[in-house]
Amino acid sequence: MKLRRIVFISLLIAIASILGYVESLIPITLVPGVKLGLANIVILFSIYHFKWYEALIITLIRIVLVSLVLGSFLNVGFFMSLSGGLLSYLLMVLLKNIKNISILFVSISGALVHGLGQISVAIIVMGASQVIYYLPLIMLLSIPTGVIVGVLVRELNKHIKLEKEEIE
Repeated sequence: MKLRRIVFISLLIAIASILGYVESLIPITLVPGVKLGLANIVILFSIYHFKWYEALIITLIRIVLVSLVLGSFLNVGFFMSLSGGLLSYLLMVLLKNIKNISILFVSISGALVHGLGQISVAIIVMGASQVIYYLPLIMLLSIPTGVIVGVLVRELNKHIKLEKEEIE
């Protein structure tokens, strides 16, 4: 991997981590743990502009860094974030490669699966099946956040044209 590509990826990790930290400061009181998904702007962007494993690296390092800064590394919140992030990443990578699927659909699908992953871990780790009752509300809230992320990345893609030579 060339130095220029490493620098680009490092910058994306830093931006995603900052956005992840900033959104932790924004209280959304409807459902505990619900976030705007600001860091997913960077993740979705990287899925479309970088190799699948580079986008995965950005995703994983962002989750670890933010959890370290927030003091939640290896606690339930970390594993919820990790499972949601990985499921979301996997689905978005798969959907991105299907012809005629819009970035908006990819983003909304990623947001929905993220919530599903988080609820699943909460049920498994905490042994509290009652959290399943949060699922419909989380799914409902995931749609507008997925739309926002998708629209922002779609617009970002119009203004940022990364040529392969620029990041190789």
